[in-house]
Amino acid sequence: MWIIKIAGGRNLSSVVRYQLEQFISIERSAALHILREARVAAIEKRDHDLSTGLGELESLLMSLMPLKSAFPSPDKYIDALRSYALILAFMTSLFHKVGISKDTLPVAKKLAEVATKETEIILLVENTREILSKEAYGREVFIDGCKRYVNLLAGRIKEFGKHELNIVREVLMELFSSGKPVKRLSELAKDFGVRERDLYDILKRLPEIDPNIITSKEYVTMKDKLKAYVENLLAEKGYVRISDQARELSLEPKLTIDVFSKVKEIFPEMRILEDKLIYIPNDLAKYIENITKESVILSREELAAKFGLDSKLVTRILEDIEKYFSEVVTIDRMLVNRQKLVPWISEVFKDRPMVFVDEIKMLIGADKKTTTSLLELASTLSRGDIVVRENRVIYKPNVVKLLERVVKERALPEELTVLRNISPEIVEGLIYSRINQELIEFEKNITKRS
Repeated sequence: MWIIKIAGGRNLSSVVRYQLEQFISIERSAALHILREARVAAIEKRDHDLSTGLGELESLLMSLMPLKSAFPSPDKYIDALRSYALILAFMTSLFHKVGISKDTLPVAKKLAEVATKETEIILLVENTREILSKEAYGREVFIDGCKRYVNLLAGRIKEFGKHELNIVREVLMELFSSGKPVKRLSELAKDFGVRERDLYDILKRLPEIDPNIITSKEYVTMKDKLKAYVENLLAEKGYVRISDQARELSLEPKLTIDVFSKVKEIFPEMRILEDKLIYIPNDLAKYIENITKESVILSREELAAKFGLDSKLVTRILEDIEKYFSEVVTIDRMLVNRQKLVPWISEVFKDRPMVFVDEIKMLIGADKKTTTSLLELASTLSRGDIVVRENRVIYKPNVVKLLERVVKERALPEELTVLRNISPEIVEGLIYSRINQELIEFEKNITKRS
């Protein structure tokens, strides 16, 4: 064993031994006190079975201090001390969390017997876990016992073996089983009951046994928990505002960015835009497309307000994700859903055969150039049903309905006169088309009769 001299002339081995002996002595005295009080109460109630059982457990506890002379080397003796200390931590947790009764007495006896049979930490932990797993309170007692033991090692001994690091990992797994995917070191130090500096000295070694654990001097996170958290956030809206997550995770923005950067290897496409926004281009493009399915037309300024960003940053984002759009097209400062555009414009017309360009311009809040470009796109998508002439927009399906009314009512509406003056070729073309259709129907009827 390496002998390391420390202040006062004592070596590290003697310090570890002294602290373990002290812990065992104190914990055993506290446990014996609880048992004796419980035994007095049992005698007063004339519960002889419980009283006898408590007496047997007292005897077991009295023997929970290994004899130095029984071990071939200081290392073996210290290993035994560690085992006894850990079992006492579990027993003390059992007494404090659940209490002493006929139900818990057999469990306490089994725990005490484990220490007399096993000195290897890994086997002792597994045997203890198996004993406690059969009880409803088992997990709570197991984790609390682990915390007590970690408190001893971190606060006094400051020496951890690989198997003891697994004990720390057990506690961390429990602490991360619910709640936030990131915990501040200060928060964890309170949970373990140790100083931040001492806890960090332990935690920084955990990636050696579990690469899923990410540690820093400010926080700890689990890679799988963080991955699931990020996936849920991005699935909801395709982006994450750093300021929102800083509040949610109780971290400074700088630390929040550092946390999210830890999963970049899992999400290689993930972008961190300055200290403002985190997004994955493809996911964000889908989110924006879903927005435009409802609004149809969305300005960059509206999108900037939604993101809580400057419009210049939104422009940078759109340049980055534009290639991922399948349904959205960019027209100047407008995002337009190409599948929804024609139905939306047809709703603007209602039954009217034409409207002024300015009406569309006012509806979308754009300049005339952008509005004209938008209407030209609509004309292409509608396969010519929407036509722009000078300062007016014509909707051919409504012109056809108007012509049918003319035929029925034998009257020429003013709208049709205006239309004929603006775009005679459209009106005449539709008239000829209507006449041709009537001739075809007439020919079909004649054929049927013959």
